[in-house]
Amino acid sequence: MKKRILILACILGVIGLFAQNRLNIHLRNSTVENVAVSDIDSMYIGGNDTMLNIRLINQSVKGFPVPSIDSLSFSDTISNLPVVQTIAVDKVAQNSARSGIILVSAGASAVTGRGICWSTNPNPTILDSKYSSPLSSSPLYLYLSSLIGSTTYYIRAYATNSYGTSYGESFSFTTYAYTLPEVTTTSVTNAGGLEAACTGVVTNTGGYLKCSAQGFCWSTGNNPTLTDNVVAGGNFLVNVTFTKNITFPTNGLTYYVRAYATNALGTTYGTVMSVKPTVGNLTYTLDPSSLPVGSSNYKLIKIAMDSAMYYYNRYSTFSGNIWVYYSSGIPTAQSNYRGSIGFGSGTNYMVVCTAMHETAHWLGSGTTTVWQNLTVNGDYTGAAATAMLRSLTNNPTAVLHGDDMHFWPYGLNYSSEVTSANDYIFHVKIVNAMKTDCGW
Repeated sequence: MKKRILILACILGVIGLFAQNRLNIHLRNSTVENVAVSDIDSMYIGGNDTMLNIRLINQSVKGFPVPSIDSLSFSDTISNLPVVQTIAVDKVAQNSARSGIILVSAGASAVTGRGICWSTNPNPTILDSKYSSPLSSSPLYLYLSSLIGSTTYYIRAYATNSYGTSYGESFSFTTYAYTLPEVTTTSVTNAGGLEAACTGVVTNTGGYLKCSAQGFCWSTGNNPTLTDNVVAGGNFLVNVTFTKNITFPTNGLTYYVRAYATNALGTTYGTVMSVKPTVGNLTYTLDPSSLPVGSSNYKLIKIAMDSAMYYYNRYSTFSGNIWVYYSSGIPTAQSNYRGSIGFGSGTNYMVVCTAMHETAHWLGSGTTTVWQNLTVNGDYTGAAATAMLRSLTNNPTAVLHGDDMHFWPYGLNYSSEVTSANDYIFHVKIVNAMKTDCGW
């Protein structure tokens, strides 16, 4: 209690020493009570140390619960308006920034509005753009949005009570500039038949959250644009590959393809790449000495090879003639690069998926050094086949796995690996993309 009396004595001593005219009691509800120093008779703590009492010379008493008091201050004159400070601007981006308000004093009445106001002209007011907040915390941080890029703005805090509106210090800032997007055409690869697998990546959206459109455009003339043929689509994520398959109308023509990306400023294009879709011309010959016409092995192997050739010629660009034979000494089936395919006595291997598996070996998958060199630490690393797998599975992180002879998924061999015709089609398209990787 003695300590509190001493504090009050010091307060009154300050009043007398500096001849202040007003005692300001700042309350936690953001209001301010003002008492003329000349009206004060004495001050004391009462109510079991819970009340600050100010006895006036007219013998009336103003009482304030101690927990309700934020601070005390003195002034020569009292300002009826609020006193605010503007928090300096930070987190500036292309269309947003952050500032805020510190409420120093509510003034002579309760604050009815507070926030920040901004304009492209100096000294903005609440008649310009503003952001009001009902929150009572101080400091209070507020975000501006929907700004225009590469523009200078002026901003300051404000607070309003029944006497009017006051403003804090004015700050200026300039939003970042918007640019056209940047896009790369990564690859355009024969996907078999009249299809091409196209991959691209948007490396810069130009400051926007994302591009409004992206995809590929193509034509028979160089430098295709959006006025030509367009295949739209993509995941709209920066630095993530997007893929699309394009089916061209005519066999044997050269088509020009490039990626595009569009934002509010316009459209940009990647590098032009050319592709010439060509249907496959892969055939086979059955060895008449080991596979006589009409034998049971002949019938099974012919059906398997006919089906395999259908898929390879429909969805790849390979050509050549394969010598096919039978040998009871072969455990399953076997093949070598551009040599022959042999089937053993197991009829469960005289099936389409085994014929396609061995055809892939005949073409070079697992049987050429260049292919084997692309299999590193259990993963096939060829860019074209990897892009094809990701396009087919719609998985931007999919990886082909492999060893010295085989790859998976979609390498095929056993009938149990096939659940639909898509498994055959995906197999051929991946092997056809390996042709680009390996230069067969």
